[in-house]
Amino acid sequence: MALAWIVYAANYLFSSRAASWIGPPDYAIALNLNRLGRGCAVGVLGLLLASWWVPGFSELDLALGGVREQDQFRLVSQRTAGLVERYGPRARLLNLSDRMEVAMGRIPSDPLPWGDADDLEKRLAVSPLPLELWLASSGPPQAMERKLKPLQSQVVQAGYHCEQIANDLSHARLLRCRFQAMGRSE
Repeated sequence: MALAWIVYAANYLFSSRAASWIGPPDYAIALNLNRLGRGCAVGVLGLLLASWWVPGFSELDLALGGVREQDQFRLVSQRTAGLVERYGPRARLLNLSDRMEVAMGRIPSDPLPWGDADDLEKRLAVSPLPLELWLASSGPPQAMERKLKPLQSQVVQAGYHCEQIANDLSHARLLRCRFQAMGRSE
């Protein structure tokens, strides 16, 4: 009903009848405004595109051939597909990566979820301890090490020895930690 009233009012106001008080629009003014409007619209669109484009490429590490952290999540998911006892400081993102890889058909369906530091602490408190654990982190090297260090300390204190797997990952770290019985690896 309101839309019908708006249409009726606009028709009345812009008509050329004697009772109308606005009259028909002056299209010459509208055309000038359209040129200005188009120029502003192109400028705003250019700024919007630049604000979206620049951050998309700022994540690339050009020294490593254009690698992004997101690419490393994908590789960690693929390399740990089918493994159990996987933990990381960013478990939510690793689980999201696993779901995306399952959806793309790159890893088997229903992978066991990644756990975080709290999950690792709970798992290490329950016997028997697993013979093997997997730890992963991603990000810039310093941040990655800082986030992974507490988890690695937990497993080392529980009697595990960790070795880095996948040395080709620049923005991710993947550790295989094996339980050591009486000071030697099993």
